Amino acid sequence: MSSKRVFITGIEGFTGRYLERYLCALGYEVSGGALKPSAPNHTRLDLLDKDSIKAAFGAKFDYIIHLAAVSFAMADPTEIKNANEIGTINLLEALGSVKFEKAIFASSASVYGGGDMPMCENSTLNPQSIYAESKIFMEEQIAKSGLPFIIARPFNYTGTGQSENFLIPKIVRHFKNKASVIKLGNLTPKREYNDINDVVRIYEQLLKLEANDEIFNIGSGKAYSIEQILQILRCLSGHDIAVQSDPRFIRANDPALLVCDTTKLQNYGIVPCNAEIEKLLRSML
Repeated sequence: MSSKRVFITGIEGFTGRYLERYLCALGYEVSGGALKPSAPNHTRLDLLDKDSIKAAFGAKFDYIIHLAAVSFAMADPTEIKNANEIGTINLLEALGSVKFEKAIFASSASVYGGGDMPMCENSTLNPQSIYAESKIFMEEQIAKSGLPFIIARPFNYTGTGQSENFLIPKIVRHFKNKASVIKLGNLTPKREYNDINDVVRIYEQLLKLEANDEIFNIGSGKAYSIEQILQILRCLSGHDIAVQSDPRFIRANDPALLVCDTTKLQNYGIVPCNAEIEKLLRSML
């Protein structure tokens, strides 16, 4: 059991909620920030408001995990820039006057874009969206900050409670509601769809590493197409559903495959995500 203190930005988001529960179960003293905090150990945190950041950092902590961001890749470009770029600059500035052991920053596997697979941490960055560009900007600012950091690049993950702005929860809802039709984009690109519970486990293990100033992929090395996801859900639910192609959901320059090389994680003694896709989807139905 740990007695360390952890501050989580974005603590009331999808990942933040799971991470808080997981860390508390291990004995960490957890606090965090959110735009509209709803718990006693949560404080108001607006990364575009420097006074808000300073006030949130009034309590001492050993670790900080920065999750607060616009995580939906098709969100408004101005919103993405404000949260992921300006917000990061403000956060780093505030952290420069705070004593702590380590910061973990959540980037994204979208920074890779495509290319030779599987993607390792040294693979060429090839952003295909404003969202991915904002994450690269964030990483560059962190690397220049002089702070003790680890950058995490999670590949796609999901679980119960994720917003239906994301693809897997949207598809699961259609099966739960026994819808007759679902509108989707391209069904053939293969992506990882990992379990949120694995991701928060790995975040905690990264906290405990002796290493700093490192980048780690978080993934499983196993990818699935949406065609495969649909077929698994048909089998699990006993319900069939027709698919209509909708141009609104088709992304330009969408790589055919995006999959993780987990070698570095394993070299540091961390077990990658398990990629038990049927178990994950069953838990969401």
